[in-house]
Order: sequence, then structure tokens, then C-alpha cells
Amino acid sequence: MKTADFHPARVQTLVFDLDSLTGEFSQEQRENFRELLRVLQERDFHLVLLGEEISPNDWQQFSGISIVSGSPESSGRRNPQLGQADHFWVTDRSNLHAWLQDQSAHFASRQPVLVPNGFYCPRIEDLLQIFHPSRNTTLEIAEQLLKSKQEAPSKPLLVGIGGPDDCGHAYFVGELLEALEEQGVLVGGFDLLELLSPEYKNSAAADYWRNPRERDWILDTLLRPYAAGETVTVIDEPDFLQGCETSSYPLFWAPEMVVLLWGTTIFAPGIQELLDVKIVLDLTPKAAAARLFELDERSDFNPDFVETYLKGEGRLYGEYLEASQIQQQADFLVQFDNFHAFKLKSGSK
Repeated sequence: MKTADFHPARVQTLVFDLDSLTGEFSQEQRENFRELLRVLQERDFHLVLLGEEISPNDWQQFSGISIVSGSPESSGRRNPQLGQADHFWVTDRSNLHAWLQDQSAHFASRQPVLVPNGFYCPRIEDLLQIFHPSRNTTLEIAEQLLKSKQEAPSKPLLVGIGGPDDCGHAYFVGELLEALEEQGVLVGGFDLLELLSPEYKNSAAADYWRNPRERDWILDTLLRPYAAGETVTVIDEPDFLQGCETSSYPLFWAPEMVVLLWGTTIFAPGIQELLDVKIVLDLTPKAAAARLFELDERSDFNPDFVETYLKGEGRLYGEYLEASQIQQQADFLVQFDNFHAFKLKSGSK
């Protein structure tokens, strides 16, 4: 289902030719189609609906959707932007396929496709597999990590994942873990969220760590031996880490594996020097405040929450970012405001 120059990450707008798609839909199919549109909107796609007898009143439940009345051909001539590279069409009209090919536009159809820019997509729901920004992002990162392992299979690969407090590290790690396992990569992991924090910046001789004992054990028992190419085995969780849910035990890391570490200040001195790959989850202050205070980030909540965040956790995290200069060094900088549509930002290596 791929053409050589098609990249889903470049698509921002999906154009649906309703007359060719929904004319024979049952009520259930119509509801499923509306659910498809809702999910695509959650994933930050702009949607355009075309139809000769389309009624805007039928689509009032969708905010921000564009309604264009008229035939697809005339609509395309009146709105040349619909043929731009960041637009993707969904239409079953074979005569329209030829026009889209002439515009170098990509499209999907439930009917057999005879031109290079088209995809045969017998089930319209399959579009959700193609246009899944978060999944595409983690797959792209996983492919780069796999490439590194293939070039040096016995060399350890330590990946650090950092972002603001309570931003959703575990969600991102789960998505990346699934993508890596689909590539056949063996993965280990360690959750440092409870042990690392900007609040510990000036703690007892352990910058950004909760305490020196935890820092020394993790660095000396786990990270430094693994980074040096040793196999690391820990049968039982240390007493002083119990209740922190850092990892499953027995813990086994071999150099042939990829090991993921995540925490708010994961790029603290001592760890940063050992990391082979650095991933930064980047959020706007509004999104970071919404996650921290468990608010709906899509709503217009009281801006006092953002101000409170910027004076507290956000200020401390900003100072940490400035001190570590990690955003300038990141291998992957991920725009993480939307769980359903996180993407690599320009500037990622």
C-alpha cells in the first residue's frame, strides 16, 4: 500500500469525496464513518468534505471541518490548494483518479487503482492505520534504533527519554516498546520517574537524584556495566527501591539489547554521558500544565493553572533544560502536546 514518494507524516489535510463514498452507506456505516472522522480530528488532521448536495447542518457536530459544495472536479479547479502535496484524497471515482495523478496528489480508493499515486483501500477504516502520527513517529524512531543495532549487534544501545513532570513518559515508552518489538528488537527498560526530578537539584550531594544511594547503585550496578558492554543481571529488587516500580525482576540486560531509560531529568550528569540516543518530549506550557494538574488540554481551562506551573515545576524544569542544553543535543525532539498525534519536530537529528 505504498508509493515510493508518499510519506503519511507530510499529510495535514484529508479530502473526502462523499458522493462516491457514502451514497450506499447503511445507518451503521454512516455512524462508523463519523467515528472515523472524529478519530482523524483527534489526530490533528484537517478534514474537507466534498459533495454536490452536501448539507453543512449534517456535520455541525464537527468543529473546524471544511464543507465544499459542488463536484470534486469543479471544487478542485476552484480550490487549487486541494491538490497540494500535504492533501490526501479519498474517492472511488476513476475519472477523478486521473486528475489527481496529474496534480501529483495521492489518494485512496475502495476500487482498483490504475495510476501510481493511488492506494487500493477496500475498507475505509484502514485509513486509521495509515494516518496514525504517533505510531508513525515511534516506528520511525524504532527503525533508526534497529539500524544502529544491525550495524553493531553486540554494542549496547542505551536510550534516554526525558520530558516534564507527569507529561506521559510511560505512554510514549509503551508506544516505542511496541514498535521496537514489532521490528524484532529485544528491549530492556528502567523507570526513573520517582528517583529523578528537578526538585532534587540541590539535594544531598546528588544533583537531580532523590538520594546518593539510589544514584550510586543504578550507575554502578546497571548503567556503567551495561554501557561498557557487560551483561547485567539482578535477581532481586534492592530493598531501598521497593515500591518504586522501576523495573521487573529478575532484570537481565545483554549488550545485544536496546535499553530504554525514562525520567524527568534523565539527562542529569552521570547518566547523560552514558546515553547513546537522547529523546526529548517537548510540550507547550499549557499542555504540560494540563498533564500535571490532570486537566483537559483541549479545553480553555483557567490560565492560572499555567501560571502556577510556570512558577513551580515548569520553572525548575526550564532551569534544568537550560543547564543541560539537552534540546540542542537531542537525537529526537518530539512534539508531545497530543497523545494521538505526537510528531518529530524539525531540528531532530
